[in-house]
Amino acid sequence: IIIPDGTPCEIQIRTLLQHAYAEVSHDSVYKCKAKPSSEIKRRMARTIALMESTDELFLLAKNELNKSNEKIEQWATYSISMCHKINPSYDEKIKDKILYHIINVYFDVLTDQLIEKYATYFEDNEDYEQYFTERLSSDYISGFYIKQSAAIIFCLFMAEKRTQIFKSKWPFSENDLNEIMLIMGKQ
Repeated sequence: IIIPDGTPCEIQIRTLLQHAYAEVSHDSVYKCKAKPSSEIKRRMARTIALMESTDELFLLAKNELNKSNEKIEQWATYSISMCHKINPSYDEKIKDKILYHIINVYFDVLTDQLIEKYATYFEDNEDYEQYFTERLSSDYISGFYIKQSAAIIFCLFMAEKRTQIFKSKWPFSENDLNEIMLIMGKQ
């Protein structure tokens, strides 16, 4: 069989390792006429241990990624819910790429205590819902991409609660940053 250059393929490394182990152990250890030394048996055991360790490390990595995804989704859900309150035309079904990008930018500072404050942001600041509605429906923010994203609520919250961090990590134009800071009365 000739496989042309550039043909995409998937290599099943674990399957190859298991197959190689099965071949070597069956043919060389169990069918071998000479009794395998303890060193050979030890090496074979180490190959299985290596696969088990790899499985464990991948599982740990997968679990950490799942926790991170849950955290991001929690922040996104609150953002979308609050955005929908101030902008009923916001389409909750469309994946908001700006929102996810911004949450990822600030991910390392999003603590459990901070999300508790975020979850009750409008309840704790009753006038904010109306205030944000007015500001966002006017020309206070010229950046259409941020204005139409649920990320705007997250940004206003971070500008108020973590001003210096918010400013230092801001990923977009300084003009948009200044407009957000102005809405929150920060400079």
